[in-house]
Amino acid sequence: KHKNQELVFYCESCKALICTACTVVDHRPGKDHNPVEIAIVAQNTKETLQGLLQDMDPRLKEMQSSVAEVERKMSTLTPSKEAATDQAKAYFRRLHDLLQKHEEEVLNQIDEQCRADGKALQTKKDDIEFELAGLTSAQTFCQQAVEHGSDWHILEVGDQVQTRLETLLTKQLDLESDWSEFEFVENATVVDFVEEVEKFGDLKTKVDVSKCRLVVKPAVQGFRCVAVLTTMDKEGQPCVTNRRDVSATMKCPSGSNVVTQIKMNSRGVWEIGYLPKVTGKHRLEVKVNSGQLS
Repeated sequence: KHKNQELVFYCESCKALICTACTVVDHRPGKDHNPVEIAIVAQNTKETLQGLLQDMDPRLKEMQSSVAEVERKMSTLTPSKEAATDQAKAYFRRLHDLLQKHEEEVLNQIDEQCRADGKALQTKKDDIEFELAGLTSAQTFCQQAVEHGSDWHILEVGDQVQTRLETLLTKQLDLESDWSEFEFVENATVVDFVEEVEKFGDLKTKVDVSKCRLVVKPAVQGFRCVAVLTTMDKEGQPCVTNRRDVSATMKCPSGSNVVTQIKMNSRGVWEIGYLPKVTGKHRLEVKVNSGQLS
């Protein structure tokens, strides 16, 4: 505004550089204006900036340390995955081997039982066929004597044949087989086994109980109801944990226990199912790693 005038002041109220003439006209010192020499303002600003720079050093070191820690964790991610994968494969391989071994034992039992029963049945058949051959032979001899024998021949062999036939007819024979069919029995049904399989092995991460979330949906008497639990890590992200680390108990208004069922639907999201049989206030307690949520 004032040509050929050097800007040597700074109006702190207007935050503008001004010349000496401005301090007399437009930026006269008072309640609305506060002109200060540029050198003083610059020095104050410089000191403020230097203080901020000093404050930034610890923050920078903290962030650099955090980056290094993240990089360290990233470097251990693949080895951690490989170790967990190897452990899981070894664990389930042992379970598979146990099941396969038991399968072989049961199949061997079936084979041995079949051979033993076959041998017993063959012996029974041989005994019956032996008696049948004797009876058939006597029958044939008697029939030929009756149909073709002369009177003196009938008298000669009649008593002997009669005795033989009567002996064979009155002989106590075990013609019945005591064998009964064998069958395989499922001591534990496959359906029951499915629920047990979930308890065999699982992935476990560091869960922050304080960050976990539980949503209890409206319940209706006589219908299956659910509450949804989301297990979180310290960053507030859904994370997987072992099934045994999650527990839920529910009590009806009288204090009796209500059966609950827990299953993981997706990564870190658990469904807690229950069937309320009466109306009234129910109490649901959910724990993760022994820490109570509700």
